Amino acid sequence: MEANRAPAMFETDLVKQAGSKAQTHHYSKDAVAAAKEIKELFTVEGKNHFDLYDDLTETAPKLVSVFGKALA
Repeated sequence: MEANRAPAMFETDLVKQAGSKAQTHHYSKDAVAAAKEIKELFTVEGKNHFDLYDDLTETAPKLVSVFGKALA
């Protein structure tokens, strides 16, 4: 993802989740690199994009943590 495609996204805190084997992993890396402040790329090793929906054992706790802090 190029920074000029979604400039508003890069003005806020950004947490991206991606599987290490996802064909779109590089888009998440680019987005996090372009973010200005608080940013994190949570990579789930050995998973592709679809695996992230089928197996929530790693991603769900991360989402709960991120949203718990943001909504507190």
